[in-house]
Amino acid sequence: MLDYLDRVDELESSENPFATVILAHLMTRQTAHDPADRCRWKLRLMQPLYQRGMSREVVRDMFKMIDWMMDLPTDIALQFETELLLFEQEKQMPYVTSIERHGIEKGLEQGLEQGLEQGLEKGELIGQIRLFQQLLKQPEQASDQLQSQTTDALQSQLNKLRQAYTAIR
Repeated sequence: MLDYLDRVDELESSENPFATVILAHLMTRQTAHDPADRCRWKLRLMQPLYQRGMSREVVRDMFKMIDWMMDLPTDIALQFETELLLFEQEKQMPYVTSIERHGIEKGLEQGLEQGLEQGLEKGELIGQIRLFQQLLKQPEQASDQLQSQTTDALQSQLNKLRQAYTAIR
């Protein structure tokens, strides 16, 4: 596929869906460290799909593939969605129905709720670990080291510290 890197204009003007897939792959690689540029390319790849008069199903399938390949950070993904929605409204061809949008919003809310709960649980475990480390006069672990551990790993570490503290009491 890298052989096509110097044929971007040709790929972009092609009506062959595989040309779009190849271009999405190339631009995913090329924008690996530039999310804003990736967002621009993602929009640039999506807009012609609507303009070529492809069916809604084909546009959706292509979108799913491009969206999977060209993943964006949350803040830039929101910008992408807004710009794509504006484009869809102009073309009067919505990608997502209002029912689907509502489902997506509900899923995001639930995901945020679960993330918050997990974050609070993790925070409590880290606080308890630090307390036992102080009581045992052990050096405290770096915050990023503790944050990178799973909840199960933190719980296991806390249990060991509790046992060590109980043994010296």
